[in-house]
Amino acid sequence: TALAALVLSIPLTLWVARTHAERVRDLEVATARIGAGDGAARARERPGDEIGRLGGAINRMAAELRARFQALERERDERELVLGHMSDGVALIDRDGRVAHANRSLAAILGAPLPPAPGTPLSSFARSPELDALVQEARGVSQALERDLRLWAPLQRFVRSTATRLPGPEGGVLLVLHDL
Repeated sequence: TALAALVLSIPLTLWVARTHAERVRDLEVATARIGAGDGAARARERPGDEIGRLGGAINRMAAELRARFQALERERDERELVLGHMSDGVALIDRDGRVAHANRSLAAILGAPLPPAPGTPLSSFARSPELDALVQEARGVSQALERDLRLWAPLQRFVRSTATRLPGPEGGVLLVLHDL
């Protein structure tokens, strides 16, 4: 009788193990899709056992991540809108002297048709040793530095330049140019 029960229980045990393994693989696929940014990916929540509850937790986490990502995108779009409509030229310069971000007004003040692409060295875009020196000097002080500079773009321009070292280990500098 014990041998018969063992023989009958082996296929049943294998079937249950295979079913659970498939459900775990489905959860793995769903989490990989969620991690890749697929907003429609969903984990199975049925039946309501531990694996089903884990699927529900993954779905709630995905919904929360999606909501946070959408909030970040909204904030980015609002920031871009504000920067795009400023009359002052604004640029974020990284520790290597490369432009991380710049608005169109900066390009206009410097006589360029478009803002520099991220990663463009400020020295090659602005071609102003005085501006480079101001950014370098700002890295070494804690307060904002202001200077009136004469830039030689296609037209001579006088600008009030403000360079502010940003806190943190990145060593970035916020550069603002106001066309006088």
